[in-house]
Order: sequence, then C-alpha cells, then structure tokens
Amino acid sequence: ENDELNAKLAAASSSTLSPQDASEVEELTLEFQQRLAVIEKKLIAVTNERNGLRHDLASALHDLESKDSMLNDKEETIATFQKEGEDLARKAGELEALSKKLRSDLQDETAEKSRLRDQLESLKKQMGSGGKAGGAPSDGTPQDATDGLGSASQASSSKVKFL
Repeated sequence: ENDELNAKLAAASSSTLSPQDASEVEELTLEFQQRLAVIEKKLIAVTNERNGLRHDLASALHDLESKDSMLNDKEETIATFQKEGEDLARKAGELEALSKKLRSDLQDETAEKSRLRDQLESLKKQMGSGGKAGGAPSDGTPQDATDGLGSASQASSSKVKFL
C-alpha cells in the first residue's frame, strides 16, 4: 500500500495539479504521514521491548552464573562430606574390629584367670590338708604357685584398662 501511495504521490507532484488533485495529494500525504507515525511508534515500542529483553537476558545470565557457582560450591561440599563420611565409616569399622578383638582377649584372659584361681584354690587345699601330692611346689611355699597368677592378673588388668 505504501508503494502504491508513493507512486500516486510521485505522479501527482510531477504533473500540474488541479484543485481536486491537489486536495487528493494533500489527503494522500496526510494518510502517509499518519501511517508513518504509527509505524514509528511501533518501532519505538519494539526497540524498547528489545532493550528490556536484552537487559532481562543479561540479568538472567548473571543469575545463572551465580547459581552455577553456588551449585559447584555445594557439589564440592557434598564431595568433601562424602569423603569424610567414608573415612569415618572406615575408622568405625577398624575400631569395631579392635573392640571385638579386645573383648575376645579379655574373655580369654578372664578364663585364664579363673583357671589359675581354681588351680590356686586346689593347691591351697592340698597344702592345707597336709599332703604333698601332685602339683605342690618343691620348696613347700604357696608363693611359687601364685607367681603365675600374679603375672596373668597383671596382664589381664593392663588389657582391661585399655578398653
């Protein structure tokens, strides 16, 4: 339509105009100016919208970079916590195994202590009854028989204190 109007305008301005033609040219010029003004307003609005969208895009990109940075920091923190958790789990397993071994050693030592106590009681009874049968010490003192118990008891006590 604009081309058609421009063609009419060019044709009208090149020829001599009658008053009716002058009126028609004036009307076409006015219509052309109105259309041009509307298009300019639309162009300005679109340009403003484009500038706003560019600003929004820049802001969104900045937010994205910021959030990406925060995400990387959090992933590093998670990885650190996972590694610490794995280390703690490994140490807990080692301590559990050590605890199990020490309980077993304590049980063995307790059984040994009980056996030695029973043996001492048996020797005391033998000494008290006046007979020197079987496992009595050669010099007749019960002190020799308790030396083994004392050292076993000391070893057991040192392991118990460790727990």
